[in-house]
Amino acid sequence: MTWVTGVAITVVALMLLVAGDRLLLKTEQRGWIYYRKNKPESGAGSAALGPLVDLFQPSREIAITEQRKETHRRHQVGSEGDENKDAASS
Repeated sequence: MTWVTGVAITVVALMLLVAGDRLLLKTEQRGWIYYRKNKPESGAGSAALGPLVDLFQPSREIAITEQRKETHRRHQVGSEGDENKDAASS
């Protein structure tokens, strides 16, 4: 095999890779697959696995509960601060 044959094979391989990429992007654009641009949304599969994850990872449920409590606390503190500002300005 000469160097010309090696270069030709490399060029053809690169052309095939580019053509395959373009084909996959086109099928993604039509909504047939998820490839590079679009990410899949969580659907029925993740909803069905939710209780199983909670069963095997109870700390996850505790962390989510604590995050919700903290968010609620921050929201309450923020709204109390707004009320104090309104009372002080009156």
